[in-house]
Amino acid sequence: MTAGMMPAKGSVTVALRMREKQAIIKEVAKKYRQADKAQKMKMLDELVALTGYNRSYAARVLRERPGVRPGKVAGRKRRRQRGRYYTNDVVEALRKVWAVLDMPCGKRLAPYLRTIVPILEHFKEFDLDEATKEKLVSMSAATIDRLLKADRKKMELKGRSGTKPGTLLKHQVPIRT
Repeated sequence: MTAGMMPAKGSVTVALRMREKQAIIKEVAKKYRQADKAQKMKMLDELVALTGYNRSYAARVLRERPGVRPGKVAGRKRRRQRGRYYTNDVVEALRKVWAVLDMPCGKRLAPYLRTIVPILEHFKEFDLDEATKEKLVSMSAATIDRLLKADRKKMELKGRSGTKPGTLLKHQVPIRT
């Protein structure tokens, strides 16, 4: 046995079958979720001694939903929903600046935002409030590329090439019949 698999002092290791371990885990897990930290530690110690599981593995088994094998995902975990930082006003202003500067990549566009936004406001191309303006000029190159990804996709050419083969050359090549 390795050091992580050693039973607790004074306990006797019992060879349990997998079904027995699962039944024990199912019962302990119900109580484990409602227990406070001290109780959880005690329950975990007992489970490790009884099953011979590694402590971290036993804790994970107890935390997971019943009926789900450890390490397997029953359904996707819910991601934390967070409000959008860049509103539609900021994205629309970014698109306009991007179009005016002939659609550069985010790496080239980001340094010029601080310069071009006041110029466009001076010529009344758009009117932005201070919060929107500050978000626009402080945007990173990666964020610019991410927000303009759909617009770039629309601009791509479709197909293999833009030219079609013509018949002019075909008639100039002599073919022996």
